[in-house]
Amino acid sequence: MATIRGYISMSTLASNRHNEVAKFGEFSTKVDTFTRDPQFFSKDSMPGVLFVGLFSEENNNHWVIDTATGELILTIGKWVYDQYQSNQIPRNTSKAAFIVALTKQFPTVKGFAVGELLTGSASNKNMPDYIRCEAPGGHAVQIWFSDAAIKAQYDAFEVNVLPPVADVKMLNNHLSAVQTAVMTRSLGQVRRLAEALIGEDPPTYDTTYDLTWKDPTGSGSVLELTWTVIGYGPLSTEEEAIKDAIKQYLTDNAPEIDWSKIFPSLYSSSEFVIVPMWEQTSPTTVDTDLGSYSPFTLVNDIKGIVTPRVPVGYSAAVNISTHLNNYLMIFAVQWRSMMLAAVGSPSNLATHRKIEAIVPDMLNVPTTNGDWGRISPETASFIEKLTYGLELARSFGPTSVAPSGYLKRISGGRIYLTFNHGEYKIMILTRFGYNTLI
Repeated sequence: MATIRGYISMSTLASNRHNEVAKFGEFSTKVDTFTRDPQFFSKDSMPGVLFVGLFSEENNNHWVIDTATGELILTIGKWVYDQYQSNQIPRNTSKAAFIVALTKQFPTVKGFAVGELLTGSASNKNMPDYIRCEAPGGHAVQIWFSDAAIKAQYDAFEVNVLPPVADVKMLNNHLSAVQTAVMTRSLGQVRRLAEALIGEDPPTYDTTYDLTWKDPTGSGSVLELTWTVIGYGPLSTEEEAIKDAIKQYLTDNAPEIDWSKIFPSLYSSSEFVIVPMWEQTSPTTVDTDLGSYSPFTLVNDIKGIVTPRVPVGYSAAVNISTHLNNYLMIFAVQWRSMMLAAVGSPSNLATHRKIEAIVPDMLNVPTTNGDWGRISPETASFIEKLTYGLELARSFGPTSVAPSGYLKRISGGRIYLTFNHGEYKIMILTRFGYNTLI
């Protein structure tokens, strides 16, 4: 029983305008980067319709889609195309009727499900975002018909990493030796290795991930090391996926080393979540762009706002109400007059679950104020990263790409933007993720 994911291309619906992708039946080149091994199915009897298999696995091994299964999926795609052309796909309110029609047309296929029937250019020009079903043989199939939908919903991924040194065993050393090993590995060497790994398969993301190294000899020295990340699939830049890939690389190449002492943040979830009060807009901007926020929030409301918006693991680890009572803190920033709520992960040390513990000298002053000089460089960096991260989080959505220094993380269906502050991961809940689950 295999798991199959892919899309249905409909050539007659494609747009040939520059930098434009049709709403239905056409897929951008970005989608083709979700895999390194696509599989294609077409038939002369079904002109203009193509099934592209992006992912196919059975028991965690790549599976070649057999002809019967591939052509069945293609036939489903052709039926949907014909229904679209004859104006037979109803609006989303009648999705159940569409599923009944699918089930009647393909009696050997079980468990048809449709995410949403998307509205087209006219009330009778609608298309499913995806169809999910069980093909004969027990194969779990999901096929998309919309470029925007697959970018937001596709969850298969592959992550490859390259370390900042030629031999990761060198990282089990004192500070000066590690610094020398890092300087010896030139950017050109790293890029050549990345290009060899990529080959002829352009990745979805070719980015970096910063990880704090801690001196295993006990000096207390730390160093920010940059790993190269080659990812296939929209979730390949999620932090947990990258961390898992790095841990696997370290285990494969130096299993004898206790890496948890060298990269403690890699093996723990030392983090803080920050929940901006996105709905508390200032009345001064109601008739303009709603670009500023009110500095006022009722104390009785804050805990209710934060509780459902922290990562899902928090509630599983502790009594979340007690945890928030003990560690939830409210603070303001100058950015758009925003009020923020912050709490540390239950897995943090008990002394580091309040945000003030990691930025004790934080001041809410502009950089031009004389008091800015009283802030440590580390805290100043935190404020700068937080400010830029909030600006990003204001418009960040499911298909957005995080810039260098930030990563997208999804927990409980909510989208967060993250950045590093020493050994801690700072998670900013995006405005999209505040009210919307994906």
